[in-house]
Amino acid sequence: MTVTCTAVFIITLLPFFDRKENRKWRGIVFIALGFTAAAPLFYLCWFRDPLYTMEPPVLTFLLGGIIYAGGACIYITRVPERCKPGCFDIFGHSH
Repeated sequence: MTVTCTAVFIITLLPFFDRKENRKWRGIVFIALGFTAAAPLFYLCWFRDPLYTMEPPVLTFLLGGIIYAGGACIYITRVPERCKPGCFDIFGHSH
C-alpha cells in the first residue's frame, strides 16, 4: 500500500502525466491503488476462512472499491465531457 500510494503521489505531481495521451496511465495507477487496498480481502479468501469475507463491513468495503474503480474508468474515458464538451464543467465532470 505504501508503494502504490507513493507511486500515485509522484505520478500526480509529474507534469509528464498531465498530457492527454498519458491520462490512461494515471487512471490505471489509481485502479492499482484501489486493488492494493483490497489486498486484505484477498488474504482472507486465500489464506484464512473465506467466511470472514461475508461479514457486512467487508462487503461495504468491497462495494467502495468497485465504485472507486468505476470512477477511475470514467476518468480514463471522460465519458460526459466527450459526449457534450463544456456542458459538464460544474456537475458531472470526471476530473
